[in-house]
Amino acid sequence: MDNEKVTIRDMTEEDLAGVLAVDKGIVGTDRVLTYEDPRTSYLGGEMGLSKVAEINGEIVGFAIGGIIAHPYTIEDVGFLNLIGVLPEQQRKGIASNLIKGFMKTCKERKAERLITLVNFNDEQMTSLFRSVGFSQSDVVEFSISTEDME
Repeated sequence: MDNEKVTIRDMTEEDLAGVLAVDKGIVGTDRVLTYEDPRTSYLGGEMGLSKVAEINGEIVGFAIGGIIAHPYTIEDVGFLNLIGVLPEQQRKGIASNLIKGFMKTCKERKAERLITLVNFNDEQMTSLFRSVGFSQSDVVEFSISTEDME
């Protein structure tokens, strides 16, 4: 699939099997599915806002998200839940183009801004998001394992 045209388009319900196949190709196993409707669950994101990348009709990547009320402000924000590209298709600009497609649709839908969560130590992901204009916010996550609680 090298040097073939990549198409970024809105995700549809018919794409869910392909998205799951890409996810399995990344994580190496099926994630546990719940009884939730995948069109509205964490996996499904918001159809028409979430994106897929295709080469010759085969889904090779996805960006799943929706527009949510920001937890600390009163604004609506685009929230990118999950992004994935098949390992053999990574580092070809597909992820950047998926994010840009998501960004464009969020802007059209009047989201005030876009947010996502990335592991601070994941240089590949932080670099990816910086390359398309994201910057680190001032919000810092604090957590404690329930094992460590008194």
